[in-house]
Amino acid sequence: MKKAMLGGLLLMLAARSFAGVFISEYIEGSSNNKALEVYNPTASPVDLAGYRFGVAFNGNANPTMFTFNHVIAPGDVFVVANGAADPAILAQADVVSNGFAQWNGDDYIGLYQMVEGNPVLIDVFGILGTDPGTSWTVAGDASGTMDHTLVRKPAVTGGTTDWAASAGTDAATSQWVIHPINTFANLGSHVIDTGMPIISNLAHLPAMPSSSDPVTVSADVTDNGALTAVTLVYTVDGGPEQSTAMTLGVAPSYAGTIPAQANNAMVGYRVEATDNESNTTVSGTQDYQVYDPSDCDDIATVRANDATGQPVLLNQVRTLCGVVTMGNQLGTAGPIYFTHETGSMTAYGANVIGTGVVIGDEVQVTGTVGFFNGLTELVNCTVINILGHPGEPAPVDLTLAQLNAGAESYEAQFVRVTGLELDPGSTWPASGSNGTVTVLQGAESFVMFIDRDTDIDGSPAPAGAFTLTAVIGQYDASSPYLDGHQLIPRSLADFTYAGNQPPSISAMTRLPYVPDNTEAVTVTALVVDDVSLASVVLNYQVNGGGVVTLPMSVVSGDIWGATIPAQADGAMVDYYVEATDNEAETSTSATFSYTVYAVFPCADIATIRANDGNGVPLLQGTTQYICGVLTVGSEFGSGGPFYLTHATGSVALFGGELYSSTAIIGDEIQAVGTVGFYNGLTEMENIAGVVVLGHVGEPVPVATTIAALSADPESFEAQFVQLLNCTLVDPLQWPAPGSHANVTIAQGADQFVMRIDRDTNIDENPAPGGPFHVVGVIGQFDGTAPYFEGYQMTPRRWADITLAPQELDAPVVSAAYGGGLVNLSWAPVEGATDYIVFSSTSTGYDGWNAGVPTGGATFLSVPATGRAFYKVVAVN
Repeated sequence: MKKAMLGGLLLMLAARSFAGVFISEYIEGSSNNKALEVYNPTASPVDLAGYRFGVAFNGNANPTMFTFNHVIAPGDVFVVANGAADPAILAQADVVSNGFAQWNGDDYIGLYQMVEGNPVLIDVFGILGTDPGTSWTVAGDASGTMDHTLVRKPAVTGGTTDWAASAGTDAATSQWVIHPINTFANLGSHVIDTGMPIISNLAHLPAMPSSSDPVTVSADVTDNGALTAVTLVYTVDGGPEQSTAMTLGVAPSYAGTIPAQANNAMVGYRVEATDNESNTTVSGTQDYQVYDPSDCDDIATVRANDATGQPVLLNQVRTLCGVVTMGNQLGTAGPIYFTHETGSMTAYGANVIGTGVVIGDEVQVTGTVGFFNGLTELVNCTVINILGHPGEPAPVDLTLAQLNAGAESYEAQFVRVTGLELDPGSTWPASGSNGTVTVLQGAESFVMFIDRDTDIDGSPAPAGAFTLTAVIGQYDASSPYLDGHQLIPRSLADFTYAGNQPPSISAMTRLPYVPDNTEAVTVTALVVDDVSLASVVLNYQVNGGGVVTLPMSVVSGDIWGATIPAQADGAMVDYYVEATDNEAETSTSATFSYTVYAVFPCADIATIRANDGNGVPLLQGTTQYICGVLTVGSEFGSGGPFYLTHATGSVALFGGELYSSTAIIGDEIQAVGTVGFYNGLTEMENIAGVVVLGHVGEPVPVATTIAALSADPESFEAQFVQLLNCTLVDPLQWPAPGSHANVTIAQGADQFVMRIDRDTNIDENPAPGGPFHVVGVIGQFDGTAPYFEGYQMTPRRWADITLAPQELDAPVVSAAYGGGLVNLSWAPVEGATDYIVFSSTSTGYDGWNAGVPTGGATFLSVPATGRAFYKVVAVN
């Protein structure tokens, strides 16, 4: 359900008394279009188990009582509807009840609260025991409750047992606004006029001030009456509060100035607004640090940790200098690694890589001290200067024993370790995959991380002893953050070997990847040797028959190629490459296979995603052929995961050719992959043979609710969905630019996790200041079996989040006749930017013309044309 926001940064209300829950909307439309909405204006959740809904038909004096199990969150609504109602009603319904929701315009509805076991009436619709005929009269309209939607006015803050007072005698005295038959747009949310000032869009400039900069704080402040004071309150380094009056600029923006403060001062500020009824709203507190960029801060000081392994200077701004030891080898957003005489450090974010830094550049970087799974980083970097290019620095020679004794002291350093061997029990990562392996040096062992963004994954695993050049990273997701250190090589060139080595065969490709029965297949491989090559051949066999050997020739550089002739439909072809150098050292690649298909065999994705009792895919490790339309491209990073949807289901895609693919959202593709599994999420991994068949456009998201997601999230995994009228449970969860975050969103009492990925542009934008609609994909991150938790809704870009339209108050219209004109006038409506006047000559409920905008004016004169009906709609 939609939640009414009472203010953008509203955190504290002045003392004010509200009544309890009350009826906020009534629908009596055509056929089974029946619904009742109840609103909770209180500051606490209301459990409807302590309430009863009564309905009495045709003047019956004994209402039938209904109980509905639902908790209404503060400021939210509960909707009960007929199960055969219009889909627009059912989309907002919390409960369907055909027994309750079958009234006509002449029936009684009562809302009761249970007190000591007895139902006590607290709000009413009609008069019990009375049959008015066809309808109850509302606002002077004898057909008020028949074929109409009635919405409680914003000025009403509680229920009443006096139906006459509720119905009123005219539009001015009635508590209800009458809408035409089958009006459903207002259902699912309700707005009341609290009388409180509203503060939103709180910000300060400059965002990162120096000690010579005064800071201007701005905020939008509105009220339904008059504001008597808007005040900026601030503290410096936690000292006493100081305040200054804010002045109105272009309405509704107010501004105030905080004087320049000393270097490194921490300033916290908030805004307080008071209206002419002594209602006061206090915004949340924001802060900033004053910082004068230095030539170079001491990296060892910046990297100093507390007892849990988190940096002592977390969230403080610093300038660091050094020579780059890792550029974009780990991806287009970094992190980069750099080293200086005062220590080594990392910096993360698109701004860092966007400057074109490469290994060997000397850089000066200004940013905020951040922290990601144990690794200290500079994030939100605003200044990146390339001072020169002295070249790659010399690595620090270490042993695994030294690393094991004090890995944290070597974090981010550029090191060299000799005499390493690969643990025979380690699995070398396939092409397009990340992987951790164990390296040995005598009795000592250490973890080496292979990043799929390098050229290392998919290459032959090291054979024999080698020397490794690498940086020291860390990935430790739990406090204290003292483990998870890793050797991270940057490229194949970081591995060196002693003595003659056999040829290296890597980067094998075939084209087309899934051939039909008319297509020959060209196989290529990168073949290099430390001396020279004597021969390179391609061996293949068809359906397990005899091996055919084809000589390979140089295509370009160290790339060798040969072509396998076209084969019959259904043929299985196995192939591998052999290379021999001039010292008789021979290497043999892994064996690869393909099947010839006259028609590409699109797999059933629902079958691929079928799980065992622990949530692990039954087809894990099998090769599958997939088809569908992309709902996510590279929005979550150049390597994915991508997401694909098809008539048979939806699935995530990871690794392989996705890194180099140009496929985008809306492209229809076919590809081949292996069924994989990552923290509960079923993925098609090691994607190969990507073919873009065309661009059919972004699919329509599946409209759902948080309640439905929470009831069976696994059935929605990887789907492209839409959620309407969500709110942030805690806006302070919203990530800073360059950061990931999980934020909790709500629809009424129902909550779900929304994941903000720092590879999108969402973290660069402010938290939504009101109810919003969102589209995205359903992912999962659950690190322990059984894998039935950790589901997340992940939007792909800022455009996926749109503020929900908010209902304005209905104008109260006066009409006067004179000089052949009908002169209409009305009071201004808070938040309205224009008004549209509609007329009808047939009835006051339909037949409306296209309407006349007034340009914001609150009056309009129209020619008198005999009997006519008019209505005014406020818009923004």
